[in-house]
Amino acid sequence: MEIVDRWAEEIFVTEHKLRYVREQRRRLDHTTSLYSLNNFEEHRIEFFFECYNDWLNLDIEKSHLFRSPKIKGDTSFLEKAMEDQGTEPTGVEVLQKDIPENKTFINRLMNYVHS
Repeated sequence: MEIVDRWAEEIFVTEHKLRYVREQRRRLDHTTSLYSLNNFEEHRIEFFFECYNDWLNLDIEKSHLFRSPKIKGDTSFLEKAMEDQGTEPTGVEVLQKDIPENKTFINRLMNYVHS
């Protein structure tokens, strides 16, 4: 049973959509219940590894709603907020950049007014 605890703490599943802390806790709960329900001592160790691996793959697919994570779907509110944080600033901050578009008369005037 100690190996199940160590797997839950030390293995990070990067393909899973859930945060790793939550995914590790779910994996530990599921594996503990699986281990207590089945008598793995009657089987080869490979059987336990296969069950563990199959469940892990199924849980990853389930976290992505059984769709490929490579297919971009509708973005959620939080995903949109994260994308907005990485966008280029617009407005007055752009006028202060040293780019060719800011060398026009109106842009220099606007930069002077806002400085």
